[in-house]
Amino acid sequence: MKTIKSLLPAFLPLLLLLPSWQMNPALDAEEATWVAMLEEEKLARDVYTYFHDSYNQQIFANIASSENQHMDKVKAVFTGKGYELPASVANDEAGKFTVEAIQKLYDELTTKGDVSLTEALSVGAWIEEKDIFDLNAMIATEEDAEVKQVLGTLLEASHNHIRAFSRQLGGDYIPQILSAEAYNEILGQGNAKGMSHGKGKGQGKAMAGCSGNCGGSCKGGSCKGGGCKGSGSH
Repeated sequence: MKTIKSLLPAFLPLLLLLPSWQMNPALDAEEATWVAMLEEEKLARDVYTYFHDSYNQQIFANIASSENQHMDKVKAVFTGKGYELPASVANDEAGKFTVEAIQKLYDELTTKGDVSLTEALSVGAWIEEKDIFDLNAMIATEEDAEVKQVLGTLLEASHNHIRAFSRQLGGDYIPQILSAEAYNEILGQGNAKGMSHGKGKGQGKAMAGCSGNCGGSCKGGSCKGGGCKGSGSH
């Protein structure tokens, strides 16, 4: 079986691991961090929308829809802190960002995803890795319980999304930001959820697909096209 390794340049994982205030020195550290988080959610949504337009794969549409919901959650926290939305989010123009590093990243990721569907799926897994890394860091330092709960919801969704991309790649994706141990633990959590849902009257099989293998929304445990469709959100 061929092992998937992304063609992303080696510098990209380091690009957004820089402190967010270095990416936008005009803002104070906390506001810059939230601007970066908000634009990262927009980055994910815009990249997945771009790939859905290119490859017409449902997983991209489903996860893009989920990321749009995440943007709304982060916007609520952002404005609740009294910050003004960046122009990229206020105008909501696809593929446009105020943070230069994120704009460059969007351009790089969509270019890499143009190579093939496999590479686009690998880009998706990388984006979710980046989100998981950043969310874990923010949760560790956040003191507000309500904000921490929002971040925890986003983290759980990113776990689901990276499992979805891994499944589409046949489990051959090599993590580039997370350790192999952390990545495998996330994949294992999806398997554990599926097994727990499997106990009962034969309904667990459908639910197992929703816990960790879907990319968008679930309803009644029904998953379609590499993602779930319905009113619930991952």
